[in-house]
Amino acid sequence: MFAQKLVFKHFGIDQGLPSSIVYNTFQDSKGYLWFSTEMGVARYDGFNFKIYNSEDGLVDDIVFQVYEDYAGRIWFRNMAKQLCYLENEKIIEYPGNDLLQIKNQEYSVISSVHNTKDTLFVGFTSGTAICIAGKKVTSLQMSFFYPNKNELFWFKCIGNKFIAYLPTGSSILLYDTILAKRSIRPVCIELKNGNYLLGNDKRLILFNNSIVLNKISYKSRIYSVLEDSNGNIWIGTYANGVYFYQNGNLQNPNPVHYFAGMTVSVYEDREQNIWLATKENGVYLLSSIEYMSYTKEEQLGNNLITCLEAVGDTLLIGFNNGQTKFLYNQKIYNINLLGLNSKTILLIKNTFKNTFIIAHSTDNFWDDILVVEKNKIVSLFKLKDRIKSFYFDKKNEKILIGTRLRLFEYSKNLKADTLLKSIRINAVYSDSGKIWIGNFDGLWLLMNGKLSYYGNHFWALRKNIIGINKSKEGLLWVITNGHGLVAFKNNRFYSITTANGLLSNNCTSLLIDEKNKIVWIGTNKGLNKITYQEKDILKYEIESYTTNNGLVSNQISAISIIKDTVYIATDNGITFFNYKKVSPIFSAPLINISGIQINGQNRDIPLQRNLHYKENRVSISFSGISIRSQRNLKYKYKLIGMDANWYLTNNQYVDFMNLKPGSYFFQVYAQSSNGVWSDKPAVLSFTISPPFWQTWWFIAFCIIITVSGLWLFIYLKLAAIKKKNFIKQQLVELENKALRSQMNPHFIFNILSSIQNFILKNDTEKATLYLIKFSQLVRYILNTSKETKILLSDEIQMLNLYLELEKLRLGNKMNYIINLNNLKNAESIEIPIFLIQPYVENSIWHGINNKETSTGHINIDLSIVENKYLICIVEDNGIGRKKAGLQRENKSYLHNSIGMKNIQQRIALLYDSSVNVEDLTDSDGNATGTKVILKININEL
Repeated sequence: MFAQKLVFKHFGIDQGLPSSIVYNTFQDSKGYLWFSTEMGVARYDGFNFKIYNSEDGLVDDIVFQVYEDYAGRIWFRNMAKQLCYLENEKIIEYPGNDLLQIKNQEYSVISSVHNTKDTLFVGFTSGTAICIAGKKVTSLQMSFFYPNKNELFWFKCIGNKFIAYLPTGSSILLYDTILAKRSIRPVCIELKNGNYLLGNDKRLILFNNSIVLNKISYKSRIYSVLEDSNGNIWIGTYANGVYFYQNGNLQNPNPVHYFAGMTVSVYEDREQNIWLATKENGVYLLSSIEYMSYTKEEQLGNNLITCLEAVGDTLLIGFNNGQTKFLYNQKIYNINLLGLNSKTILLIKNTFKNTFIIAHSTDNFWDDILVVEKNKIVSLFKLKDRIKSFYFDKKNEKILIGTRLRLFEYSKNLKADTLLKSIRINAVYSDSGKIWIGNFDGLWLLMNGKLSYYGNHFWALRKNIIGINKSKEGLLWVITNGHGLVAFKNNRFYSITTANGLLSNNCTSLLIDEKNKIVWIGTNKGLNKITYQEKDILKYEIESYTTNNGLVSNQISAISIIKDTVYIATDNGITFFNYKKVSPIFSAPLINISGIQINGQNRDIPLQRNLHYKENRVSISFSGISIRSQRNLKYKYKLIGMDANWYLTNNQYVDFMNLKPGSYFFQVYAQSSNGVWSDKPAVLSFTISPPFWQTWWFIAFCIIITVSGLWLFIYLKLAAIKKKNFIKQQLVELENKALRSQMNPHFIFNILSSIQNFILKNDTEKATLYLIKFSQLVRYILNTSKETKILLSDEIQMLNLYLELEKLRLGNKMNYIINLNNLKNAESIEIPIFLIQPYVENSIWHGINNKETSTGHINIDLSIVENKYLICIVEDNGIGRKKAGLQRENKSYLHNSIGMKNIQQRIALLYDSSVNVEDLTDSDGNATGTKVILKININEL
């Protein structure tokens, strides 16, 4: 006969603590739990421990106490009698540590606290206390204080009297026994009923504002005192464990005693979890006193329980070592079945009246079925197969047993029929002639001897089926390994998975409480309670139970209920609790920003507000803190400035890639396993600066430059148009002048005189030829007089006519040659009109016409250079410019000089065009002619 115990979850070095010697526990305003240890402090967020030690800045690794001041700084009191604090994730040494020096180094600091005025109170084991305000130190002789939440309890020893000074301002004499100074380490709290409870040395004193109400003596010194949220009182002692007074009943002479031989400090967090820090074996967590357990330590025999079966007020238990036991009236008893040589108990089922079916495996590899009546084996069936499932049809008094290869049906007289062969039966359920079968392939229906596959009706029924049951309203409940829970009726299917609140999609066991409309689902991550409505399965509530609530393990193998008490079989024993007394703690989780990375590099918190435009990859880590939810937290977040939508995630971080310049505001909430969201979000704001070319000043500068450039462009464009129009006007005027120069009276007179001379000489043939050519030349000149440009081919034709007329006029005094060189497209090249002819005329009239001896020659070379320049060279062997100039001085004829000036002005107006005149001489310096080089940019015309 063995008794149960409360379920404590242990945290030691293997779970992340730096040491098994833990002095104290504290929870800060952000929800982090702090553990003071022999090797630094450990901060716990419900997932992991973060260790701070001397390498991180602690003055000493032996830390006795952690507390938080009004400014959110976390202070550490240590063995070195020095203080330091954590601020913005950096440990800073208290600048007034030199003021903490005391005369007797034997004494140590036992308490310290800050008030809102940043005044520090420090208490020592010597019975003294000091007050530090700035650089001023005030000694408070023979004074002790104990901080409890936001209150300070002061105590003084005056003679033999020990007096308490309460936060209300009143004082009371607690006792008048002489105490050694070292024994004075008071711990004091205010109870919910307004009374006070003091623990000092080996005495516990209950008192109010005026009198002492009760005194209790202990064998060991009192280390901590706690009244929890449910009114229970915990007394932690030095080296003698913790005493538990349920409902605060201090009159109980025999309180429950735990952890004997250990020094225990007791603390309750914001979710009503009880933490017991010990100097011997780390920390223990008690989530609720309603959860009790039977484990191997209570001589359960074996923690690996394979099956449970409730019969009235008795719970039958089967183990994987072949043992069977029963639990009655919270005591465990052995069941000794004579002749049973079992390896593993597979199932125990209460079937026919006073009859139990026990399936077990033996060393011969096959499973057997035992029929037990009054603790005696009355029948034995050797299946020569492995049993996988069992169902007792009470209505028809038949037993269905599914094995690795077959489905058997047993009648009341235990006669067996084989219903199916060559099919594995992992789960079986019989209902009104329908037999539902589950295996690795999904769900099957056996009806009228015909087997049909039901996985085609719903996707979640195509995988491994673990269990099948039916509630009285006709809903068939199916649990799977991988797809959670499926309920269906009349081919209407409902899926419940982790997305709906299920702890895991890998289900292990199923139990239906039809009376209370509850479905219990065991998983590999804990227990789910689904409360549904008979008329609408979609209206359901899910509650979760895990080791954070009080289970001894999350790996559940079987579930059973006796009255309102749920029994859960796990791989670490049995947990049981009255589910109607266990109220879920709907505490909103706290949420904190725990880390920031910019372009993959860690940044301190708070984040540098202004980031460079290249620092556009921001990773934000956050931590929701709920000890009861632990890793079952969910999150929703949004980044205002990028997107106004909320996004859900199970991760504790989020990456934002290629953020554009701008201001951003990040918000994140955490949701507990019970569906409660954080009251307030964790927030973070930052700004990504734009590149300089996107800043307002640069844009303004660019606008100014653009406007100025546009204005300058328009101005220059207008100036260019104006200049072009001016040049065009000048060209027109000069071209008109050139036209007039072409038709000068002397030329016409000479031509007509020559024709007359030919007529007088009766040389009508020459006169006719002369007249024809003259008329052609005049026609060309008149036809082109309205144009500013002329085709080079037409210019050459006009030059030929003009030179032929001059040659006829001068007789044998002149020859000419026009060389076209590489010109092949004279028909497509345009040049300014009347630009070449005046130079040819000048060569004839002033060079060759005045030549006294020998025949005059004129060479005209035309060529294209660089595909853009027309080069025209007019070269003669006349008398030269100097002698021609002397002759012109004796005449009043200015036509030619005016024509040359006109051409020079026209060429000067053309872009990238020029004219050069060279005087040709012999070796003695005598003039031998003139050479004119015209360079015309035909691409700019």
